Amino acid sequence: MVDTPAFFFDYKGKNLVFADMHIGYESEMKKLGANVPEVERNMIREIERIYSSVEPDRVFIVGDIKHNIPYASFKEERNIYRIIDMMSESSEVYIIKGNHDGGIEEILDMQVYENLLFGKIYFSHGHRYPDNKIINAKMLICAHVHPVLILKEKTGAYLRYRVWVEGKVSKEFLRRYGKEREIKAMILPAFNRALPGADIVKEEMTGVLKNIITDMEVTLLDGTKLGKVSILRDKLD
Repeated sequence: MVDTPAFFFDYKGKNLVFADMHIGYESEMKKLGANVPEVERNMIREIERIYSSVEPDRVFIVGDIKHNIPYASFKEERNIYRIIDMMSESSEVYIIKGNHDGGIEEILDMQVYENLLFGKIYFSHGHRYPDNKIINAKMLICAHVHPVLILKEKTGAYLRYRVWVEGKVSKEFLRRYGKEREIKAMILPAFNRALPGADIVKEEMTGVLKNIITDMEVTLLDGTKLGKVSILRDKLD
């Protein structure tokens, strides 16, 4: 989907995928005295707009619906309910648990998945290693690192872009399950535009994903393909 941090694919119906809403981040930062833009209300409206335009049969939320750990405030819970209830009326909703989603099962009273294999697509938030079901997949979809690209203008100003990252699952990683095969990988941009992110070109990947994903390529939300991370590092160095 062009100009949105959401992914759409057809398989046994229409499927909508997004991640890292971090509901509650804005209010938490304001409590700490940070000047955070008003984004949560607009983010929820954008999700509702995208959902209405796609009318998906299924929705996959790939982790970090909520921000605060371990508890959510009344306002956070209300906003989480609002989004999930709206989508659950007409769609199957699958929640893949992120590292900020402690207690999300109790908040929503629904099944939550650590990882999920749907057809040939394996969903995992990205903060822990996939299980052996990944060897049956053709694509890994994850999130967690909030990938961005930060470019410096001639004026000295810095521009920050949320990006898609596509690559491959490392065959070395797959050897732990006794099998090597070609599995594509995609790291989703964070839906919440206020979140800090990892500059995918200037910073090395952190956490478990650095051991899982190789041959990374970068695409802007508007669909502009910028090329391989390794080449961009040389050009932007």
